[in-house]
Amino acid sequence: MTDLPAASPTESCQTPAAPKRSAEWSEFPGLFARGVSMGIAEVIPGVSGGTLALITGIYTRLVDAIRSADLTVLRALLSLKFKEGLARIHWRFLFMVFAGQLGGIVLCTRIIKLPELIKTDPAPVLGLFFGLVVGSIFLLARDSGMPGFKGLVAYLIGGGIGYWVVTGVPAATPMASWFLFLCGMLAISAWILPGISGSYTLLLLKKYDTIWGALAHPSVDGIVQILLPFGLGAAVGITLFSRLLSWILHHYEKITTMAMNGLLIASLYAIFPFQNPVYEMHGSKEKLVSTTPHLPSEAELHSVSGILACVLPFVGLTAVLVIDKLARKKQPPAPPAAV
Repeated sequence: MTDLPAASPTESCQTPAAPKRSAEWSEFPGLFARGVSMGIAEVIPGVSGGTLALITGIYTRLVDAIRSADLTVLRALLSLKFKEGLARIHWRFLFMVFAGQLGGIVLCTRIIKLPELIKTDPAPVLGLFFGLVVGSIFLLARDSGMPGFKGLVAYLIGGGIGYWVVTGVPAATPMASWFLFLCGMLAISAWILPGISGSYTLLLLKKYDTIWGALAHPSVDGIVQILLPFGLGAAVGITLFSRLLSWILHHYEKITTMAMNGLLIASLYAIFPFQNPVYEMHGSKEKLVSTTPHLPSEAELHSVSGILACVLPFVGLTAVLVIDKLARKKQPPAPPAAV
């Protein structure tokens, strides 16, 4: 998802209209369906839920609704002034959209079961993700334009960070509460940033299957040990980083976009479909400790998994380009230049 400042180009893509304070219950079917599409996007790394919000025409209302949950609302709720707090927040709109998002997440975690597939048959899943991210790189490069000296420096910094992430983050990251808390903070920050999805961040931190698996198969231990610290980190992250990141994007949008694109380019190393895994024994359990990409062998290319891994990147790339085309159709025509 994306939360941009009011004056950002992305938000200005919406047709001007007076923002609604909340929503009518009669809007539930439409808002729920839009939420489902966003939920599906959030499970798939490389696809932004915010882009789906833009395509379906609720982006501005979504940004307004998220921003309505400010410190004044929090203070009112903590003071048990529920009526005052609910009067300020767009709770009906958020409820309808988030209920749909939950439906989309359930679809991709309980029915399609992406978190399990990335463990049992990673090549096709990584192939799809690879194509989605390549499409995102292309679009970010197009929208940010030709880089000058500062842009090249931004690409190098982003690429350096991306290389450090994919080579410095081990294949098996800690399951400690502090690390899950950190994952929540970083994932929600990526959710705010355009071009990088929260799921992609979890994929790089090696917690994609952990978080989505805990959501797909909830248990008391999973909620307490995984989802609670992750959720607290997300709450802290959106509180601390949302306005800071919005300010950075508002004042340094192109430079920030180029740095993000450099990060994405470097991180393709980690999601190349064909990987050589290295396992080590930890006690009585075998754990994945590292992976390195490799060119597929002839046997891999002739297997069903290998064929899918070669085809699905193009499916992912096409999907991103089609979504972008639909989003651009939502943009109002540019005003005529002043004479």
